Formats: sequence, C-alpha cells, structure tokens
Amino acid sequence: MESSPPEGEEPVVWHLLTTLPVKTMDDIQKVIKAYLARWNIEVLFRTFKSGCKVEGRSPRTGKRMYVMFTLFLIVAWRINMLVHLARVRPTLPCSAFFSEVEWRSAVAATTKSVAHSASPPTIQEMLLMVAQLGGYLNRRNDPPPGATVVWRGLEYLRGFAEAYRLFTSFEEAQS
Repeated sequence: MESSPPEGEEPVVWHLLTTLPVKTMDDIQKVIKAYLARWNIEVLFRTFKSGCKVEGRSPRTGKRMYVMFTLFLIVAWRINMLVHLARVRPTLPCSAFFSEVEWRSAVAATTKSVAHSASPPTIQEMLLMVAQLGGYLNRRNDPPPGATVVWRGLEYLRGFAEAYRLFTSFEEAQS
C-alpha cells in the first residue's frame, strides 16, 4: 500500500504477481529487488532491438544469427552500462572505458578544437560529449542522455576517432 498518498486521495494498493515462492520477508525483498531490475532489462532490450536494428537484419543461418545476437547484446549492454555509470559514478575517468584516441577525438569534435587536453574527462563528461555527437542538445531542463543518443553518438565517434588517428599520424610524420 502507498505509504504517503496525496492528501484527500486513497492510497494505491500494489499487487505483484510472481511464481517465486514467498514465505518470508526475505523472499518478499528478493521478489521486489528482482522486479526493480525489470526497467533496466527493458532498456537493454530496447537498445538491442532499436539501436542494433536486429529485426532488420537477416543472417542466413542459425549459427550466424547466434553470433550476431551475441555481439549486439554485448554492444547494447556496454551502452547501457556507460549510461548507468555516468549517472551513478560520474567522476570515474573515461579512460577506463574509452581509448585515448576516442576521448581526444570526442573532445576535439565537440569543442571544435584540437588543443590537447592533459587528462581524460570524467565518464559523465565523456558521455555528454558522445551524446551531443548523437544529437543530444544538453539544454538546462533536458534529462540526462539516454541509450539512444549515446548509441548514435558512438557511431559518429568511430568516424571521428579514425579521422583523429589519421590526423595525428600525419602530424607526427610532418614533425
């Protein structure tokens, strides 16, 4: 039952149906904890289905489909993990998840400057830059970037990283 309903309103009574055994308070807590993971699972599969566009692909054999699903599930998981980490551990250095070329190219692409930064941005700063590459506007009242704009941004980041790699190797060859 809802513990603090709005004044003058009846409290909402929640019923959670489960096939799991529920005999103790610990059992109840386990069921609730499992249910709370549901939204993260929904987001993961939305990323898998929409971001990876698995329904539009047609591998010719079951083995190829298995490989494709496995790869795309890892990609979807990584995107959702990065989005989650940017929210719960925003000060982690992005270098734990992105190569130097990736974070330097993201900085260059979003700031329109190739000035070399001495240290990598935080994971939150990096995801914001990646999301901006994917179309995130970063207005004051916008929610934090989600999996969709991060997915699109990572696709663009690949190209920027390759260009950055080529540019810096050309620059080094000229020195």
